[in-house]
This record gives sequence, structure tokens and C-alpha cells, in this order.
Amino acid sequence: MNKIVTALPIILLCVCVASCSSRNSTAASTGSPPASSSSANCLVGTWTSDHQQTISSIRQGSGLQDISSEDIERVIGPGGTWTFARDWVQVDTFGRHFDYPYTVVSSDDHVTAISLGDPGATKLDTFQFEDDDTMWVADQNAIPDVPIHDFRQYYRRMR
Repeated sequence: MNKIVTALPIILLCVCVASCSSRNSTAASTGSPPASSSSANCLVGTWTSDHQQTISSIRQGSGLQDISSEDIERVIGPGGTWTFARDWVQVDTFGRHFDYPYTVVSSDDHVTAISLGDPGATKLDTFQFEDDDTMWVADQNAIPDVPIHDFRQYYRRMR
């Protein structure tokens, strides 16, 4: 029983990748664009920070139109890149590089939740998809003197 439970998240990711590929190839063969939900739950690939969209989201969500760009930059940092393979992810941010195994915990057309690290790890990340090439992760401000609280850190898929 433990082997089945342990393998389940990996199977979910494989199903996600296979269903995304088949939906996209079906859309390509019919000449129609893929539906936004067709690969919305597929993480595989390289995602890079979208500073402009993150800043815009902070300004709209906080209601603080006059917050300085410098303060926003202090909160969101230099950005980063997530590169997902089927069972591992490379994260490059703040000048540091991390490699983690991951498993998909839950996934649908708009959200994918993963567990980062070794089996039983408690670090969960949830990726919300706006379309095939745009996702965001909920983040929190750790700088007390900047009046930004929770915000969305946006990423774009690199092609």
C-alpha cells in the first residue's frame, strides 16, 4: 500500500504532462489555439519572474498607488527562475541556486500544488495559472517598514 501512495503524486504529474501534450497537439492539428485550461496545470518548463505584472498587481491589490518603486523592488527582490522537469525543480533566486525533488499534491485546470523536498516534506507551493504561459505564487512581505502585505509573484513561461 505504501508504494502505491508514494507513487501517486508522480503518476498525477505524468498524467498532467501527457494530457497537456495530447490536448496541445490536438489543438495544433485542428488549427485552433489550445484552450487556456489545456496546459494550465503543467509546470514542466522554465518560468521567469514577470516584474511588471507583479508590480502592477501590487499597486492594484494594495490600493497604494503612491508606493515607491524602490519599496516594491525591496519586497519582491530580484526575481528568479523556476525550471521544472518531471520530478525535480531548479530554483534560481537572490543569486542562489537550489535543486529540489517535488511531487504534485493536487492539480486541476487552474491550480497545481506541489510538495518540495524529500518525501514527507512540509514545504508546499501552490501555482495559480491565468493562462498557459502565466502563473503566480502567493508571497508575503518580510520587510516591516513597507506597507505591502500578501502579494502575487508572477512568472512567465519561457519559449
